[in-house]
Amino acid sequence: MAEEQKRSIQTETGDGNPDSPEDSSRKASETSEEGGKTVSILSANTTALAYLGDAVYEVFIREYVLKDGGVHVDRLNKKAIQFVRADSQAAIVREMIENGFLTDEEEHLVKRGRNHTNTSRPRGSFPMQYKWATGFEALIGYLYQAGRRDRLEEVVSRAVEIGGRQQKERRGSGK
Repeated sequence: MAEEQKRSIQTETGDGNPDSPEDSSRKASETSEEGGKTVSILSANTTALAYLGDAVYEVFIREYVLKDGGVHVDRLNKKAIQFVRADSQAAIVREMIENGFLTDEEEHLVKRGRNHTNTSRPRGSFPMQYKWATGFEALIGYLYQAGRRDRLEEVVSRAVEIGGRQQKERRGSGK
């Protein structure tokens, strides 16, 4: 990865210097060095991580709907949209937090990503749903960037499980 890309994802606040007193005191518990990449969960740029996480999550969901069967692209796309919509992602990540599935550091990152969002929202979602979805995407981006593939797969698998159950509940209630 190019050095300027590392810097842009590495820090959102502070000087981004891992040797600074502020950063070194947190380094051990909040830095992942898996996969040869160093990404601090507390100082990572949540906007950049959400941008990356959006794409990574979309690929995982597309793989899931393909494996689930079907050959009609229109149907596959409609099924994928049910998982990647802001309201679905918001409900998924809130349930993960409520059930204690996320670590404290992951939950903190989601909330930082949620609070940092100041862009316009897409049609069909409320501002708070969009913010929660951005926090979820920041988490996905962080896990991907940090090379934490096993944890990324756990989070996405749980998201698919929760999202699938929520879709069945919506169909059952006529929504």
